Amino acid sequence: MKSSTNNSFTHGRWHEASIVSAGCVKHFVLFVVVALVALIGTAPGVWGQCPWDLLYTFDGEADSDYFGGSVSEAGDVNNDGYDDLIVGSTRNDAGGTDAGRAYVFSGSDGDTLHVFTGEAAHDRFGCSVSGAGDVNNDGYDDLIVGALDNDAGGSNAGRAYVFSGFNGDTLHIFTGEAEGDKFGYSVSGAGDVNNDGYDDLIVGAPYYDYGGYSAGRVYVLSGFDGDTLYVFTGEAAGDYLGRSISGAGDVNNDGYDDLIVGASGNDGGGDNAGRAYVFSGSDGDTLYVFTGEAAGDQFGYSVSGTRDVNNDGYDDLIVGANGNDAGGEAAGRAYVFSGSDGDTLYVFTGEEAYDSFGESVSGAGDMNDDGYDDLVVGAWPAGDPNAGRAYVYSGQTGVLLHAFTGEAAGDYFGTSVSGAGDVNDDGYADLIVGASGNDGAGENAGRAYVYSGGISVFCFTGEAEGDEFGYSVSGAGDVNNDSYDDLIVGAYRNQAGGYDAGRAYVYSGQTGVLLWTFTGEAAEDRLGESVSGAGDVNNDGFDDLIVGAYGNDAGGSSAGRAYVYSGRSGALLCTFDGEAAVDFLGYSVSGAGDVNNDSFDDLIVGAPSNDAGGTNAGRAYVFSCQVEEPYVCGDVNADDVINSADVVYLINYLFKGGPAPNPSCAGDVNCDDVVNSADVVYLINYLFKGGPPPCPDCCP
Repeated sequence: MKSSTNNSFTHGRWHEASIVSAGCVKHFVLFVVVALVALIGTAPGVWGQCPWDLLYTFDGEADSDYFGGSVSEAGDVNNDGYDDLIVGSTRNDAGGTDAGRAYVFSGSDGDTLHVFTGEAAHDRFGCSVSGAGDVNNDGYDDLIVGALDNDAGGSNAGRAYVFSGFNGDTLHIFTGEAEGDKFGYSVSGAGDVNNDGYDDLIVGAPYYDYGGYSAGRVYVLSGFDGDTLYVFTGEAAGDYLGRSISGAGDVNNDGYDDLIVGASGNDGGGDNAGRAYVFSGSDGDTLYVFTGEAAGDQFGYSVSGTRDVNNDGYDDLIVGANGNDAGGEAAGRAYVFSGSDGDTLYVFTGEEAYDSFGESVSGAGDMNDDGYDDLVVGAWPAGDPNAGRAYVYSGQTGVLLHAFTGEAAGDYFGTSVSGAGDVNDDGYADLIVGASGNDGAGENAGRAYVYSGGISVFCFTGEAEGDEFGYSVSGAGDVNNDSYDDLIVGAYRNQAGGYDAGRAYVYSGQTGVLLWTFTGEAAEDRLGESVSGAGDVNNDGFDDLIVGAYGNDAGGSSAGRAYVYSGRSGALLCTFDGEAAVDFLGYSVSGAGDVNNDSFDDLIVGAPSNDAGGTNAGRAYVFSCQVEEPYVCGDVNADDVINSADVVYLINYLFKGGPAPNPSCAGDVNCDDVVNSADVVYLINYLFKGGPPPCPDCCP
């Protein structure tokens, strides 16, 4: 479906004005060619339908492998200049029942570079996978894989493995210390925390019991030699240290990155009062210990670095305590601490009982452009029951800058939130917030909101009752190439195409105007449950979009489908279909970067229930686009570019008996099934006045 834009006009009025006599044609052409072309130049063409080639199909090996349950970019593990991929298969049985596997695939040719296998039954190796950076400093990116139920250190003690990208050798094996630790529950590269030129690693074991049952531990491990750089341990049973963890930036300004770790169950300030610990990256020392004020506060439930909110040259910290009662029972609190001395800079308190203020905390960037980084705190369910609320505070003064509130009970405002870039190019950090339960257009129709500098720039509303508009939201890149970041919002239960067929909407970041609407093809397609920017897949200079519809039946009942749409024209560039019933292809979709190094951005699509390797073994597909256009709509003289020469050619055809467009339908740039003077006006408006692009479907 094509959008309406601010560039709309009345064809009839323009058509009447554009009828020219033969005597005026020469002057009209001269005006177009000389006056406009000399000033404006050539505009890019609009692509029509293009063929797509399947680059790779990666299969689970056997029944119930659940291959594709975890996927990640792996960096360039074989150092060939192409980005590679890692896929986890946590239930693979090659090493025993549910031992698990992880696979590394080449971006250049899809070959399997490495296969790593769990050591024993029920290890669940591959539950977490990640690129690790270059831990051995050999010029090849390496990999880390968790196996949270490995028994080498005791039943479910867990393990984490680091593998060489160069040859697949095992560089390090890190083992949980005792049964039930679930070491490897989370794994990640940590950057170079000890500043020795080798990337390091961090592994969590929140169920570690040394300090008491589920006291928890966090380990920072050297990439250079595998040594344990630091071990941070929960103080007592039930602390769950490591359940929340974040890089803290350089809080003591010594040139080493530091860490903040939450222990929301710690009892230092009372039963489940909670604690947060800041550890030095240079020596592992405890820089600060922050403690919840009272029993039940759950201080440390959320933790984050905030950058430098008070602009003193030291990175600062924010900690949530969603159970704090200062504003009423479980109203919640959030605390901002100075990195330079640990002092409390600000305390923000939930407004009413059970707000759970502090459930999420984060730095917000500089939303008011005063040179100080600001803060955002989520409170759900704040306001009317389940309406939800988000608060933005000044880093400079601690003053409440903005409070964004769900409009009515049950809105679930804050269901989805995302940084949106600077969508209106005003120098302020912006936010997009979804409210999938909003009833503005009908029960649970949903809404999504974009805020800039605290002003509600746009408010986008679902079309009808039950749409669940705002269930998925994402930045879309610059789809119309106007230097403003745009937005995509999913409404997977919209019924325009049939019951729960779904829709996705693309909005201009500059004006909020609806650019494109994409609609599910049939009932229960659920198009729009997953949405994402796709990068520039057809290399036309405009960012494109990918939308999943895992309930689509084109390849069989719920085989699934993923759609790629042009950012420039809204045209459907490609559809990827599940191979068999209940594959759920499109359940996850993402841009993949340029994995085959052909200058076209590629895509990765998951089909977690594909049975090619056995029941629910799963598949992950990487696709690439090679554009071979049979025509370019608006390119009436067939020279592969749309410019003023096409205007002249079209005028010559219409009024002087010149040759027809090639093909003739390429001249129907406004999609009204006839080639006439209105198409001349439309093309001029596009080329020189910022009007809408030529119709992408002018030829069948």
